[in-house]
Amino acid sequence: MSQKFRSIIKNVKSRLTFRNIIFAIAIVGLISLVSSSIPQLKNLTQTIKDINLLILVLAIFPRVFSIFCQAGYFKSIIIHDKKKPWPSLSHIAPFWTMNTINLLVPSGGIAGLKYMQTKLYPETKFSEVSSANFLFYIFNGLAIFSWLVVAFFSLIWSDNIDLISFKIVYIILGLLIVLMLLIILVTIAVDFFKNLTNLALIPVEKLIKKFKPSFDREQAVTFINDHLDQIHRLVVEDKNFLWPLGFAIMGVFADILTIAIVFWSLGDILNIGIIIVAYSFALGSSVGSIFAGGVGIYETVMTTTFVTLGVPFSLALPGTLIYRLVSVWIPIIPGAYYYQQYQNKLNQAAKVTKPKDDSSIQSS
Repeated sequence: MSQKFRSIIKNVKSRLTFRNIIFAIAIVGLISLVSSSIPQLKNLTQTIKDINLLILVLAIFPRVFSIFCQAGYFKSIIIHDKKKPWPSLSHIAPFWTMNTINLLVPSGGIAGLKYMQTKLYPETKFSEVSSANFLFYIFNGLAIFSWLVVAFFSLIWSDNIDLISFKIVYIILGLLIVLMLLIILVTIAVDFFKNLTNLALIPVEKLIKKFKPSFDREQAVTFINDHLDQIHRLVVEDKNFLWPLGFAIMGVFADILTIAIVFWSLGDILNIGIIIVAYSFALGSSVGSIFAGGVGIYETVMTTTFVTLGVPFSLALPGTLIYRLVSVWIPIIPGAYYYQQYQNKLNQAAKVTKPKDDSSIQSS
């Protein structure tokens, strides 16, 4: 009996990851937040009833612009055309579909990037596309930092700076300094970073093999070095920085504007500083979600941050959930439609090529 119990515990431990733990903490936090706000539930239902749908429809425009900026970022960093940096409208559908694939397909980001590469950049190496995707998160981090500076001055101007603990400010600054150092190492001191990652993989190789026996350190080093070379070329050799950063800043602004419109439709105009802080915290913590798109963690952190910054729970929760509905779930509908069209074309192409293969075999 004890041996069976030990095997169960061992199985649970093997399945328990850091992301699962963070997700569980977030769920407990959301439950405690909801339970402590039970007296406000009547106000919550009233807030939802009073939503202005005409204003909410306006949120569609910044959402489309956000996808436009995402497409613009990839075009500016992969094609690097300074004369024509803006993407065409035909670029929007593939990125909308890519985001849908990232949410619904088990392989997540890899499947989405493969689709985007096939549709828009078939002649580009996948390592270059995935390196551009890695840089997308770095440029987004820089964009969020720039908007956090705006939030800081906005909260000072509105006398709401006392709502934010300076310990949190120090943590954010520390993380941003680490991010800056990472950018310098990856983009400029690429050889140093190659040697560093090679040395770092030596002591952890045995640990990784316990979880993934097929792990090959040499293949991992080759994979990392290839991506580092691509990153160095995309940013340093091509001197490509301003347009990708500009698209990232505009994309973050589109998300912030979407949140502002959602709360406006609920009858309140929030301070932009509060929106930026809640958005930044939610986006940063969403990496701990066990689900794609940060589902669970994102909603918990954003709602909690809004409440901490003085937004009533009866407004913070529906505002967060409606924003996620507009930004994540509703776009799945057109994304799934385009993806189905793509799959149908692949199936038709497979049916056309199969008879040719059979006939060539028979003739031989």
